[in-house]
Parts: sequence; C-alpha cells; structure tokens
Amino acid sequence: MGMKNFEILEERLEELLRFCDDTEKDNNLIKEQLVLKDMEIKDLRKRLAKIEEEKIKVKEKVEGLITRLDGLTRSA
Repeated sequence: MGMKNFEILEERLEELLRFCDDTEKDNNLIKEQLVLKDMEIKDLRKRLAKIEEEKIKVKEKVEGLITRLDGLTRSA
C-alpha cells in the first residue's frame, strides 16, 4: 500500500471515530431525555390518581345531595 492509501484509510478512520463520538453524544442525550420523560410520566400518574380520588369524592357528594333532595320532594 502506498502513502496515499494510508492517508485515505486514516481519513476514513477519523470519519468513523467522529461518527462514533457523535453517536455516543446523541445516545447520552436520548438517555437524559428518557429519564426526564419517565419522571414526567410518574408525576402525571400521581396527578391522575389524585384527580380520580377527587372525582370519586365529588360523585359521592352529588349522590348524597340527590338523595337528600329526593327525600325532601317526597316528604313535601
């Protein structure tokens, strides 16, 4: 192999190393984003559970009020 072939090989290896470095950086960024999204999902699940609890309480109160109103209209 001549010197030109070594230069071509060196250039391609440098390109490959840059590609690998860029890919590693992208991978790390994606991992960080995944951690953040997992935290966001966890928070949203907690908020949803709280809303569901509030919904049940409101439903029970409304049903109680309806029952009381039914009792008042029947006795009147």
